[in-house]
Amino acid sequence: MKKMMFADVDGTFMDFNTYSMELSMEGVDLLRSNNIPLVLVSSKTFAEMTLIMDEVGLYNHFAFENGCGIAIPDGNGGYTTEISGPGTQVLEKKLALIEEITEKKLTSILDLTDEEISAYSGLDIHRAALSKKRIATLPFISDDRELFSDSDIDELNIRLAGTGLEITRGGRFNHLLPSRAGKMYAVRRIYTFYSTEGGVKTGACGDSYSDLGMLDNVDVGYIVRRPDGSYMTGTDFLITAGIGPAGFTEAVKDFIKLFPD
Repeated sequence: MKKMMFADVDGTFMDFNTYSMELSMEGVDLLRSNNIPLVLVSSKTFAEMTLIMDEVGLYNHFAFENGCGIAIPDGNGGYTTEISGPGTQVLEKKLALIEEITEKKLTSILDLTDEEISAYSGLDIHRAALSKKRIATLPFISDDRELFSDSDIDELNIRLAGTGLEITRGGRFNHLLPSRAGKMYAVRRIYTFYSTEGGVKTGACGDSYSDLGMLDNVDVGYIVRRPDGSYMTGTDFLITAGIGPAGFTEAVKDFIKLFPD
């Protein structure tokens, strides 16, 4: 039986506070030994993701910038990419519209210094610089550093209908995206590269609002717990006992048991 696993990165595959992937490696090894592709689906940039892929020893498809970018192995150790939407430079000009609707002063990640990003996110300076190499989406924060609530996002997206824009929320930033893009579409697109005549059983795990589209488009979805033990509620997805990377490995073990060869 063909199987594949999708996973969010920040707060799921990677510890939210320390960015460690140590507790995910058991899950990675289990997937590798069972010939199950692991597809990482992240809000991180292409540059950040290729670094992570090298560190973990993966070379296959992945999604970046909330699924608005897809990386496709070229067979020579590199990748070709597919991008959805008009690009980050166009989205920069649209941030004023979000300010008008929310009546808040908003700052894009591109207007933060590497040092400010590092202090806010805990990334080292090198990775902070890589986080600004945006080509498809625009993370942003408000002056009060408060992330939009689920109801805020739902209301915003209703008001943005017809503009070609959508808002979602990650662990540290709100994100401005092109509409009809994102993690849900990335999962559907990448699935086509792995599908066979007999179909593919799919699993996915994530921790935040932006992961819901991904979780909705697989056979089994897992929500991993946040550092304080809390988790997204109001869904029918399975909840791990473990936090972040420990929850990822737990989900991998359960997924393999659910669909034995």
